[in-house]
Amino acid sequence: MRLRNSEYKETKSWSSIVSETYKDFAENTSIHGLKYTVKNEIGSCEKIFWFFVVLSGLCGAGYMTVLFWERYTSNPTRTTILTSYARVNSMPFPAVTICNINRILLMNMDKLLDTMPADSRDRVVLKESLPQLLSFNYNNHRYLNVSQLDDLNSVLIANQITDISYLVKSLGQSCEEMLQYCRWGTEYIKCSEYFQASLTTDGYCCSFNYLRDDVLYTSINGVSTGLVVVLDPMLQNTQYSSLHAAGFKVIIHDPTEYPGAQSRSKIISPGHVAYLQIVGTKMVCSEAVKQLPISQRDCIYGDEGPTKAFKIFEGDYSDSNCLTECEAICNITEIPCLLNVKSDRAKTVKHSLCNCMPQCEDDFYDILSTTSKLEYNQSMCVHTLNDHVVVNIFFLGQTQTIYLRDTVTSTVYLLSSFGGVYGLFIGCSIITIIEIIYYCFFRFVVNLNIFGKVTTDYEVSQIQHQKGSRSFTIGMCNPEKHDFYSENVHHSKMGGERVVFIFLGLLSLWDYRISNKRFPSDFKFGVATCAYQVEGAWNEDGKGENIWDTMTHTHPEKIIDGSNAWSRILPDGTLDNINQKGIDYYMNLLQELHRNGIEPMVTLYHWDLPTALQNKGGWMNNNVVGWFTDYARLCFQHFGPLVKHWATINEPKQICHAGYGIGIGAPGKITIVLDSDWYEPGTPADEAAAEVRRQFVGTFDYLSINHYTTYMVSAIPEPPVGHPSWDVDAGVRLWQKQEWETAAIDWFKVVPWGFHKLLRWMKQTYGDYEIYVTENGYSDRTGELDDLRRISYYKRYMSHMLDCINEGIRIIGYTAWSIIDNYEWNMGYVPRRPRKSSYFYNHVITTRCLLSQCEG
Repeated sequence: MRLRNSEYKETKSWSSIVSETYKDFAENTSIHGLKYTVKNEIGSCEKIFWFFVVLSGLCGAGYMTVLFWERYTSNPTRTTILTSYARVNSMPFPAVTICNINRILLMNMDKLLDTMPADSRDRVVLKESLPQLLSFNYNNHRYLNVSQLDDLNSVLIANQITDISYLVKSLGQSCEEMLQYCRWGTEYIKCSEYFQASLTTDGYCCSFNYLRDDVLYTSINGVSTGLVVVLDPMLQNTQYSSLHAAGFKVIIHDPTEYPGAQSRSKIISPGHVAYLQIVGTKMVCSEAVKQLPISQRDCIYGDEGPTKAFKIFEGDYSDSNCLTECEAICNITEIPCLLNVKSDRAKTVKHSLCNCMPQCEDDFYDILSTTSKLEYNQSMCVHTLNDHVVVNIFFLGQTQTIYLRDTVTSTVYLLSSFGGVYGLFIGCSIITIIEIIYYCFFRFVVNLNIFGKVTTDYEVSQIQHQKGSRSFTIGMCNPEKHDFYSENVHHSKMGGERVVFIFLGLLSLWDYRISNKRFPSDFKFGVATCAYQVEGAWNEDGKGENIWDTMTHTHPEKIIDGSNAWSRILPDGTLDNINQKGIDYYMNLLQELHRNGIEPMVTLYHWDLPTALQNKGGWMNNNVVGWFTDYARLCFQHFGPLVKHWATINEPKQICHAGYGIGIGAPGKITIVLDSDWYEPGTPADEAAAEVRRQFVGTFDYLSINHYTTYMVSAIPEPPVGHPSWDVDAGVRLWQKQEWETAAIDWFKVVPWGFHKLLRWMKQTYGDYEIYVTENGYSDRTGELDDLRRISYYKRYMSHMLDCINEGIRIIGYTAWSIIDNYEWNMGYVPRRPRKSSYFYNHVITTRCLLSQCEG
């Protein structure tokens, strides 16, 4: 058969390139169901059905993705109880701030007036207007008298008093006056060493364990185990207080937080003893929470707080300190300005300038209080207690509760959720994303550059091979015109060939450097085919039916006109019926091959047992040995002068395994042209599994192998006694690595180094025999004429073979499978058109070089 370029030209438009790229993606992607939208074997209705199935899966996956993302971003954290049995010392003892409700002591007012050289009128003004200082408290603006404030401001300026905090401190009760006795734990302490004056919204107060470098802890709980103080309220007839009461305000707060409106407090009247029982809780956050953006966790850590506007507090950030700093600070004359903001505290707290976010980690103190009338207490050495106050502050329980704030969904969990969703709906993974990127960009650009017109006329000769023969033949009648690397074969797109070779180079460098050596001058190149897969004419010229004819006729969906060598020569399989027309057919074929300078290599049996013999038991009948011997002798007698190289049986393992083991092939076919996958031990311990059988040597003249792929093997436990089978008796588990490149069939992995190891092993095991590689090739899903992956496969495998030759292994011939697209045993025919790989193989045969240039 001859084809000219004028008979076949294909110009691909932009839309066709997009279409073919999509088809390539759909056929190879891991997205479930997408391949059915482009499958040629099914109808349009089925394609539309699968399109909507995939679309529904995408919509479902998209909806779940949005749902997971919204939950992740809107409510990313949750609070759980880490423990309810934390020790008492797991959190500090609370800070205690004690304030006298009476803000101005008359004796201190008189002392202040005595220090001022003021006349009697000024003294009256001061006494009447000093209570206006209570207006500095945000709750007391109702007492404001602007005229009195003006008079007070004038007198203070005249006496050079401008520091209002100094004035408030001078008028209030000092810590020395307030604190009579103090006890911390079981020891009496000096009050002045543990208490300090602190300015609060209630004036100057006395604070314990507040802003200390060494924060105090206690390891015990119960009455009289914490802080016990005796307080003197210094009662007077006139009380300057906004609460209209006498006594003390005790504020319990965090040791680092300002004792403001957010803190818990209790009022204790004079003449009473108060038991303040503290229940502590602690909030901590996981490291995952800290990694979240502030906008998602809605809280900040101590070292993340905003810049302090007024620099009142030192140390880490706290929300109560931030709110306090956000309060307006003004002098006496500016007090009226507070009317607009103090009437409603929320206006100040929620003001946008404050930006006081809650703390992520904090300590909280709840108060349970009990009071009783104060009586004489000898242990405190106090004899006059009629108007004093005793405060006993302690932890109530032996344990504290710690809450943990953690992420509801971590980033890893979110990704795994996405993976589960997309795996559930459309069966894809992260690899699918890489596939999409690859096909949308890299593969599309390559297709855009390499698709075009083949401008060189070419001729392809196809010689039909009968009788299951392997022929060393190249399909180009004019090889000098078809240098694969020359400019005679080019593409209409500018720079297309450059892109092709870059792409091929990337594939080649994947796992191996392509050899730049030349094949020996006497090395034989060829291509292979099989009679049944190309001949047809299953019942012509006296040919008998074989087992594959029977199988295809029994299953109409696989019908094809086919024939086979044994049944063409011996229709009934025995010498009782010799078909002379069949002998003449093969004699003419072999003579034609020799006239064209082609040296044939003939395989006697390629899975084509005559049906008549199968009806007698086929390969399960011991008489098959004699039948095959008669058939072989007949072939040697008639064709021996024309054939130098014979192979007895092709791929015996596949005959047994496929025909009799798993039953996917026609029963009864076996071969001594060994299909030789390479098996790599998964671990050193598995190497023993490779030596489970003794090898036979010395029963052949040369070795022939078929090789396509490689497996990993691992030893398995001793199989149970039962029916023998190849799968069980091998004693190993076969597997392949996921990262290996896959051809059109799932088991077909591209592993060139396995071919290299197989050839070495053959020499080490069988000796220094000649080796023919009788089958080696690549199955392609796309069916495109620009079969770059097939070229890459041949280049890498042949490069390893060439390296083996240079290592001294006697490989004398190589045949590529196959010369044409043939009837595949379980798949049928595909259209027959020359591919780009034919030019590559022609170049290799012509130049004996795998690259554009080689050494030597």
